[in-house]
Amino acid sequence: MKILFVSPGNFTHIEPYLEFFSKKGHIVGFLALSETELHSDSWRTFEPVLLKFGKFQYLLTTLYRKKLVKAFNPDIVHAHYATSGGLCGCLLGLHPLVVTAHGTDLTEGKDSILWRPLLKRIFRFSDSINVVSSGLAKMAQELGVPENKLLEVNVGIDMKTFRFEKSSKDGKKRSLKMVTTRRFEPVYNHQFILEALRLVDQRNLDFQMTFIGGGPLKNGLEKAYADLVEKGKVVFMGQVINSELPGILIEHDVYLSASLWDGSSLSLIEALASGLFPIVSNIPANQAWVTDNINGFLHELREPLDLANKILTYKENISAFSQVLSMNRELVENKGNRITNMRKLEKLYHTLIGA
Repeated sequence: MKILFVSPGNFTHIEPYLEFFSKKGHIVGFLALSETELHSDSWRTFEPVLLKFGKFQYLLTTLYRKKLVKAFNPDIVHAHYATSGGLCGCLLGLHPLVVTAHGTDLTEGKDSILWRPLLKRIFRFSDSINVVSSGLAKMAQELGVPENKLLEVNVGIDMKTFRFEKSSKDGKKRSLKMVTTRRFEPVYNHQFILEALRLVDQRNLDFQMTFIGGGPLKNGLEKAYADLVEKGKVVFMGQVINSELPGILIEHDVYLSASLWDGSSLSLIEALASGLFPIVSNIPANQAWVTDNINGFLHELREPLDLANKILTYKENISAFSQVLSMNRELVENKGNRITNMRKLEKLYHTLIGA
């Protein structure tokens, strides 16, 4: 089977798709809509054309891409982000076409005067719409996508890479170790977490919070909360190599997120698989994985005191939640296993090609 994937060149989650299907023996192509570092002998990367011809560049770029696609002659095309890859697939008239919505393309696009009608047209043209969360599925249906055209499946994670050692999570620890792996961008609201940590620190809780990742807001927040850094309460680790992340996660107890919106958060899924107790924002994307006070805590948006109280409550009752951690691992096995989820997509491809 010849599969062509289409996405922005800097879309980090496209690589697992390329790797999985090339390892399965399929012929894989990657049409990058912007500059990319994703090159491999396992798949063929089609570089974007960089032209400077004013408004004509869009027409010329489309014609260039159409020539590349025709030469590759795929059996099926899988486009990521409805507002970029999906639009490209629609403009090029590609079939069979699967379009995956990952989050902001729907959460923001559905309310846009420009994008709402375009999304409806892209979805009508596409042969199947893949969404990565139940919240996005509802949004897609509101835009006219019939249920039989929807497939809810996320990219998932490698369960062998993110291991879980139950014994290391049982019982009360002297110091509560918390972590987040979201970038320092406005949508992830790290300042809210830091405000909550100041409140927790005032209650004399022994803790350490680690922020993993880079981003435009990192330096400013690091300076603004230097007092917590000096106390050893907060560590700004910066970006880490992907291969090191599983080992770092397993050394922590709690995963924090204050995201204002999301698709299907791989960071949360990785944390659940690693046995971390989730305390995350009360948004639809997180509600799909966490039931408040059952397998984690959901805190209210922009209310630092609520997050602080949830952290303190977990510390006081840490032993009572020990069984929850195993349940969360099983939840990820059922809903977030990359191999299982990719096989669902592979089955979809065969069905569409056959049709």
